[in-house]
Amino acid sequence: MESPERTRSGPADPGAMSPADRPPLAPTGAAGPLDPTGREVTGPVDQPADPAGPSTTDLIGQPADPVQSHWRGRFRALGTEVALDLTAPDAAGLARRCQALVEELENRLSGFRPDSDVSRLNRDPGHWLTVAESTDTVLRAALAGFWATDGAFAVARPQPLATGHSGPTGPPGVDGGSSPADWAGRPGTPAGPGLSDGGDRRWRLELGHRLDLGGIAKGHIADQVLARCLRAGASHLLIDLGSSSLALWGGRPAGGPWRVALRNPGGSRDQALGLLEVESGAVSTSGLDERGQHLIDPASGRPARSGAEQVTVLAADGLTAEIWSTALMVAGPDGLLRHYRPGAGFEAVVMTAQSILASPGLSGLRLTGRDGRDLTAPDSVRA
Repeated sequence: MESPERTRSGPADPGAMSPADRPPLAPTGAAGPLDPTGREVTGPVDQPADPAGPSTTDLIGQPADPVQSHWRGRFRALGTEVALDLTAPDAAGLARRCQALVEELENRLSGFRPDSDVSRLNRDPGHWLTVAESTDTVLRAALAGFWATDGAFAVARPQPLATGHSGPTGPPGVDGGSSPADWAGRPGTPAGPGLSDGGDRRWRLELGHRLDLGGIAKGHIADQVLARCLRAGASHLLIDLGSSSLALWGGRPAGGPWRVALRNPGGSRDQALGLLEVESGAVSTSGLDERGQHLIDPASGRPARSGAEQVTVLAADGLTAEIWSTALMVAGPDGLLRHYRPGAGFEAVVMTAQSILASPGLSGLRLTGRDGRDLTAPDSVRA
């Protein structure tokens, strides 16, 4: 998914998630697709076929009981396959509403949609525009994430032919980040987030920058689907957005936590190094793909060279998980050592060609090395 598009005066979001709605962080045991039956899988979740021959936007899944039912299926959105597993009253009807919500949010947050908030901001840099509530939520989280990660996470990037230059545009939004004054003249760091918050859903993209929400929008969409399902009485939920962003709630319907496979970045797609067991929470994975390193270091404007091959983050909400999985791919193991502290709001596994670094909350994670060895005690960040 690309950056969000803009609307000069966008409608309110279909259902913003309040902090109270967010699932508690409850790891018991990183990231690939999940098998709700409890089998360890690292490939796509198998789904029942639709005898009618579905289109790319049709929901495919099991029929629902009108009272309390279990629905498991998939649909195409966000340029990938979205897998959904939920237990709720009229689960099939709720699944269709979730699909509509995903498509609605994609229309607002995708840079491929000409009328989205992202596209509007990109067409009119240097001017204040009013955006939809969903876009405002994502942009505020992104701006806070920029300061919290010391600029390793950024959604507004300078363009090669930029004629303008952005300086600091506002105060840090998350404790632990640097202040705008700290950025002035500091070598090796971006000059500023390239984005300004005017309040009342008014935003300005600074001249010479381009907005791309591809590194955060899926997390917000997963959060919103979870919030909608909880309001509808769901007791168990898994939403998997292309295997990179997941929202989980209530454990598996058959009992026990959801099990998320941590893929081996140097192996085949079906090879897993270990599992995360998660009752409720959000999981985001960033890593090298077939193109190699595609994440840009905001400080240099060039592909990141941190040594990280894959990062998996577990957090209470998708926005936080997305921000830190991207930032730690850019910052690497040193970034985890620098930013992690008790109460940081996330746990992470950072993998390089030589090592696996896990934060203390995941120190019990069992991993298998690339050579097949059981890595029962991966390095742990010091609290």
